[in-house]
Amino acid sequence: MNFKASNSTLISVISLIIAISALGYNTWRNEVSEHNRNIRASGFELLKASAKLQLLVDRQFYEDSSQLSPIEGWTRINFIVALSQVMPEPVKINSVQLKATWSENWQSLNIS
Repeated sequence: MNFKASNSTLISVISLIIAISALGYNTWRNEVSEHNRNIRASGFELLKASAKLQLLVDRQFYEDSSQLSPIEGWTRINFIVALSQVMPEPVKINSVQLKATWSENWQSLNIS
């Protein structure tokens, strides 16, 4: 009878270890998946914001720019920098460089 009690205790301990391990793995996997979803969503939003910034600059050169506002450009730049915070390091660095470049050169676009 002692063998049966010890056997059932061993099965209970193994089951508990498996359950805790599965819970830990599931939690880790969910965190990784959420991180990947955040990067993917931010990446698409970065592309859209970059395209809108490009459109703003293109309109300055190819269309009547009298109605363009520098605030719109700054809004796009700051949005890009904010989104880049969840992206890999090269994207963060490039977005900061973009903001510095915009800061130094936006006035030469003659946006008024």
